[in-house]
Amino acid sequence: MMGQPKTYSLESIEKVAFDLHRDHANQKSLITIGQLKNLAESVGASVELVVFTPDTVSARVSGKNGSYKIQISQNEPLPRQKFSLAHEIGHIILHDVDKKEFVEYRKPILDYADPSLLYKETQANAFAAALLIPKEEAINVWDSVRDIDDFAEMFEVSKAAAYNRLANLGLLEV
Repeated sequence: MMGQPKTYSLESIEKVAFDLHRDHANQKSLITIGQLKNLAESVGASVELVVFTPDTVSARVSGKNGSYKIQISQNEPLPRQKFSLAHEIGHIILHDVDKKEFVEYRKPILDYADPSLLYKETQANAFAAALLIPKEEAINVWDSVRDIDDFAEMFEVSKAAAYNRLANLGLLEV
């Protein structure tokens, strides 16, 4: 049906992200901002740090004919820049960026009005989390540290990204 978003299962997103993580992470199973930039280049994207106006934008990706430009807010902390870059790479891999520019705002995911965009933002978030914090690594690290701050530090992600990943994997007791 025309206009329907592509459907990816969480398992398929995890698999694609796992394969990319394996190919681009360092020996400590960590993906640095530099390695994310290399990954972006490998999928045809240039990456630049910019100052957005308004400053509620974290990142943006646009493209044409398989060539993409990812812009990341230079005013964000490094863990947020990493997540935003991984998120935009997710859009390139999962969605038709040639037809639509994607803009990542600093707002709750449920505030996206367009249901198809909400779905794509959720997919890109799942991809970014899986790329930066692979499932098996998350389980192993969480079993050893049992502390959100330490967990976030180990993967060089924000506390919010760490919490969301652990919650989505069912590793937090509520």
